[in-house]
This record gives sequence, structure tokens and C-alpha cells, in this order.
Amino acid sequence: YILPEYQHQGIGTCLHEYLERQVQGVHRIIVGTYAGNYKARRALEKVGYSLSADSEAVLRSYYSVPEDRLRSSVTYEKTINRGIDTFSPPPPLRVASNQATRRGRAP
Repeated sequence: YILPEYQHQGIGTCLHEYLERQVQGVHRIIVGTYAGNYKARRALEKVGYSLSADSEAVLRSYYSVPEDRLRSSVTYEKTINRGIDTFSPPPPLRVASNQATRRGRAP
């Protein structure tokens, strides 16, 4: 939750980008919010999350949520392309020789 006086300053975007960079080996992120929280829903959609086909089933699968909250909540999902299946190591580094570097040029 971003306090109203700090909203529309890019803080939410920075937080979501930071969190997505932290996950490793994760194929999908699931986020839940109240169905009536349209600000949060728009923010999630803006950064690529899609409404789950069956939010209630998702909530039942992952959380212990009281019945009244099940009916008033929705979940959003986003596939992360950096999962284990798609990881490829970075290309090898090319290091210039000391002599070429001292002259101000790379090989």
C-alpha cells in the first residue's frame, strides 16, 4: 500500500520492479487484492498482471482466507520470463590487454 500523499510518483512501479528482480526460479507471481480496490487493480494491469480466470480457486489453493474475503477478493497473475527454464548465462567478458588499454584503444 502506498500512502495517498506518495501516490503517482512512481514508487509503486519501483517497488514492483524491485520485487520482480528479486525472485529467482519463479515462473509465475500471484497477487491478491480487494475487488473494489480499482487503484490497485489498474496498477497491476499497467505492469502486466492479468486477472486470474478463477480468483476464488487461486485463493483457496494458496491461502487460508475467510469466506467473506474470498467473495470480495480477486487475484492477478504474471508469468515471469526469467524462470529456471529460460535462464541463459551472460556472454563471456572480453578483457583488453594492458598494452592496448594504455594506448587508449581496445583490441
